[in-house]
Amino acid sequence: MSLRKGKTKTTLEASTNSALLAVEIYNKPRTTFRSEAYISLMIIAWTRLFHAHFNNIIGNKYYYKGKNGRYILVDGDRKAWNLSTCIKKYGRLKQSVSSNLEFFIKLRNKIEHRHIDKREIDTLIFGECQSLLYNYENLLIELFGSQY
Repeated sequence: MSLRKGKTKTTLEASTNSALLAVEIYNKPRTTFRSEAYISLMIIAWTRLFHAHFNNIIGNKYYYKGKNGRYILVDGDRKAWNLSTCIKKYGRLKQSVSSNLEFFIKLRNKIEHRHIDKREIDTLIFGECQSLLYNYENLLIELFGSQY
């Protein structure tokens, strides 16, 4: 697939780099905070994958606008769609993929804003973590081709 030069390509590279780092961290068994880091980095990877896709097909229009029609700014930059919004705007994910993503969005929010007991998640979510990566790779190939 032909990519728009510049932002689409760099956003896609950031997405794949985030996913690769997530896998690298997850595969280090003695690393503490590995599940939490994996989840956080995979949410970033998914979000940037969608941002790259939207930038490629609609240009630089995947930002929130306020009631006045102007872009919402956060720390001086336009606020980009979060992953939940990207999923809705994309609208073509299988229900199982959407459910897997929503599970991890909630878990990432818990990691970021509350405490999680390590025993609570590591062994319980192994299969879901594999699905998150598998689904990411499938959508990456679908949107941008197997070269990525």
